[in-house]
Amino acid sequence: MLLVLLAAAILTAPLAAAQDDPGTDSDTTTTTMFRRDGDSPIGDILPEPNSGQAPDSPNDPGGWQQYLVFALIAGGLGAIVLLVRRESKRAKRPQAD
Repeated sequence: MLLVLLAAAILTAPLAAAQDDPGTDSDTTTTTMFRRDGDSPIGDILPEPNSGQAPDSPNDPGGWQQYLVFALIAGGLGAIVLLVRRESKRAKRPQAD
């Protein structure tokens, strides 16, 4: 195993050494910052805070159906935790034969 790791290190060392040095002046990277004007779609992927709309129907985001699904998932996870805890306590209890 040690021999395989040593061989892999020896064989891959020239590949790592063949890379260019990132500190040279010819490889400068420039970054352009975009300004957001009124018609530009840049930055509109996520809505601004408090710019949404209230739910119109029960299945809209923030409607009562979403809260019901969340409550059912949380309740199911809580029931699983309680059942596992009960069974583990029951398994730890000494058996009366």
